[in-house]
Amino acid sequence: MLTNVARRLPWLVLLIVFLGLVIWDQKRSMDAGVFDVLVKALGEHTEYAAGYSDQAFRTTRSGMTEQQVRAILGPPLTVSWSYDPENRNNKCVWISFQNDKVVASHYQECDAIGIRNGMSITEASAQVNPPDEIFWSYSKSHAGTHFRVRMLKFSHGRVSSVTTGWYLD
Repeated sequence: MLTNVARRLPWLVLLIVFLGLVIWDQKRSMDAGVFDVLVKALGEHTEYAAGYSDQAFRTTRSGMTEQQVRAILGPPLTVSWSYDPENRNNKCVWISFQNDKVVASHYQECDAIGIRNGMSITEASAQVNPPDEIFWSYSKSHAGTHFRVRMLKFSHGRVSSVTTGWYLD
C-alpha cells in the first residue's frame, strides 16, 4: 500500500505544480492561461505596433477617446471600418487600412463603390459614409498563424470594447 502511494506522489506533486502555474499565468496574462501554454508549445507569431506594450494596453478602458488611446499606445498596426449592411444603401461592410492605405475590403461590394487597395484613407472616406464602428488592431501574425490579439473597438469616437486573447489557426 505504501509503495502505491510513493509511486503516485511524484505525479500528484507534478499535477499540483502544473495547475498552480496555469492559475498564476491566467492572473498574470491578458490571454487565457491555458491557451498561453498551448500556443507556447505550437509557436507564437505576434507582431505588435511600434510603441506597443502590454502594460500600456492594460490601461485602456471603455469611454476613452481615440486621442487618449493614441497618446498611450501610439498608432495601431491596422484600422478597420465596419458598416452595418442593414443601415447602408451599399453592401461594403468592411475596409481595413495600414499606414493610411486600403489593404483589404469586402471585395466586390466595396469595389463597386470605388474602394481599391492602395487608396488613401482620405480618398476612401470620400466614397463611403462614416463607419458604424472602428477597430484598431495593435497586433497581427507575421506568419499568418497563431498570435495574441490586441484590439480596440470604437463607437462614436470612444472605446466601446477592449479585446485580448489568442487567434489560433
